[in-house]
Amino acid sequence: FFASSEVFEHARRDLTDLRIYAPDGTTVPYALHVLSPKSVRDVIPANEFNRSEPDEGVHELTLELQRDDMEHNEVVVETSGVDFRRFVLISGSPDGKDWKTLVSGNVLHYTHGEQTLINNEFHYPHSRHRYLKVQVTPDPQVADDKDAFTFQSVSVVRQLNLPGTSVTT
Repeated sequence: FFASSEVFEHARRDLTDLRIYAPDGTTVPYALHVLSPKSVRDVIPANEFNRSEPDEGVHELTLELQRDDMEHNEVVVETSGVDFRRFVLISGSPDGKDWKTLVSGNVLHYTHGEQTLINNEFHYPHSRHRYLKVQVTPDPQVADDKDAFTFQSVSVVRQLNLPGTSVTT
C-alpha cells in the first residue's frame, strides 16, 4: 500500500518509529521506498507573545509551539520595509527560561530595477524546543539613522527533504 503524507507528519525524520501491525497485533516487516524526491514544508502552529517593537533598538517576539512533539528546523521572518539588512538572532528553549542560540544571520530585502533579493529563511539543525525567541536588530546603514519597521509575520517550519529511489518490480 502507499502511505500518504499524513503518515509522515507525525513520524520521526528517519522514520524509525513507523510500525505496521497485523490484525493479531504482531508487527509486520516492511520496506519503505520513496519513488521520487520530495520536499515537504509544514508550518507548525504557534502562539505569539511578548512582542516588543520599540522606536529604536532590538525588536523581539516569542513563540510557543502548540505541539511539542514535532521537530522544526526553520523560521521565516518577514518585516516591513524595503532595502534593508537586519541582524536576526533565533533562540530556543524547552521551558521559556533557559535559551540556546539556534541560528543567527541577516534578513535582507533589496530591489534594483525589476530584480528583488529577499532572504528571510533561517535554517538550523532539527529541534524540539517548545519556545522560540526571535530578535531583529535595525539596519545600522539606513539613510536617516532610524530603521522603523514592524514584524509582518514569523513562521516556524518543519522541512523534510525525502530522497528519491528507483524501484524495479
